[in-house]
Amino acid sequence: MNEMELLGQLRDEVPGEMLPAAAEAALLSAIGAERAAAPRSGSPRPRGPLFAGYGRLGYRWRGWVAPLAAAAAVTAVIVGTPAVLSAIHAPAAQPRAAGGGAPAIAWVADPRVSTGAVVPIRTATRTVLPRLRTGPDPVAFAITPDGKTIYVANETSSSVVPIRTATRTALPPIRSCCYPTAIAITPDGKTAYVANMEYPRNRLGHMVTPIRISDNTARPQIRVGRIPTAIAITPDGKTAYVADGGSGAVTPIRTATGTTLPAITVGPDPVAIAITPDGATAYVTSYGDGRSGWVTPIRTASNTALPAIRTGGKITDALAITPDGKTVYVANSASGTVTPIRTASNTALRPIKTGSDPSAIAITPDGRTAYVTNSRTGTVTPIRVASNTALRPIKIGGWPSAIAITPDGKMAYVVSFSSGMVTPIRVASNTALRAIKVGGYPKAILITG
Repeated sequence: MNEMELLGQLRDEVPGEMLPAAAEAALLSAIGAERAAAPRSGSPRPRGPLFAGYGRLGYRWRGWVAPLAAAAAVTAVIVGTPAVLSAIHAPAAQPRAAGGGAPAIAWVADPRVSTGAVVPIRTATRTVLPRLRTGPDPVAFAITPDGKTIYVANETSSSVVPIRTATRTALPPIRSCCYPTAIAITPDGKTAYVANMEYPRNRLGHMVTPIRISDNTARPQIRVGRIPTAIAITPDGKTAYVADGGSGAVTPIRTATGTTLPAITVGPDPVAIAITPDGATAYVTSYGDGRSGWVTPIRTASNTALPAIRTGGKITDALAITPDGKTVYVANSASGTVTPIRTASNTALRPIKTGSDPSAIAITPDGRTAYVTNSRTGTVTPIRVASNTALRPIKIGGWPSAIAITPDGKMAYVVSFSSGMVTPIRVASNTALRAIKVGGYPKAILITG
């Protein structure tokens, strides 16, 4: 690389004015080869979870990590599987001044059971920094609103590891019951909530572990519905919503007291949650009845489910909400489409054709473009939000499974599970740049700046 090329990279990627994060994030739950071989249509998907050593091929297990969208310095992801990272847009979030804060760092989870780690990438130079060992099978993470600490959930070791972002050091692990799959942090940065699958002796558990952030201490467990798979917290921090994958319901948790409210029925196998920026509505995706998946809106003021919205896809996976809260985009992996939902009327618009097996969505901070990873075709499809039209797919390769956008909105970073690569995309021209080798089987990505 010559000096002019490096200068061009620096112009593209050094953050200018920081905008509030406006993307959601997620992860692929099954190995690419397993998913490629698994049947995707015809009969309903098999029941039960799939993670190391358990379950059956073809079912993608999900959980949602909600780092509070409050952190203005953080851009999160949306993705596909065993844990989905999601950013909720907190109205109180303030943009940083131009030049304030550290250079942007992309954090990539490599969930190998034997050598699980988080890999930092300095985005200005696309340099891979030393790996941080977090423990076996890191599958989800969230970041505090001040951007100082990342919490990494390690499924196999049943632990959560804090990482200090300033020094890129891992702190001692925190015990989190059994097989954590999703994590969310309250907007005030005081508590992290961890959803745990619990699989001791083949008995499924139903626990959420609160972690007090001031001293990294696990608090008493909160019992929720069967097989909690996703969690999101309202922008005011008063309620955490937990998707109970085995119960077909969502359990609200009152954060002030750590007590649960009556479960809300949403349909078979809820897998992902996103909450509108004003906190008025939570949207929950369900795998559906084998013919069509659907999304259930929940009115948060009364914790009541509104009529389900059919998406047309047999398997409804990741979802993302635009920064203005007007549109929800839902990935339908079996049909290769994304369905926009108009939040004002809770009506589904015409599905948008993407590529085969869309599994992750991220939206730029200005709300103009949604990026969708297409796992089987190895592409990313940009969608122009104003007209809900798909632009030319961007070739990535290597089973793209997670995506994040830099705080300045200039670059998108795409994780490819099967190739161990992270590919930057220049948003202005929708062109892929040279891929960055991180190794392993990366599943999730988070960007701080």
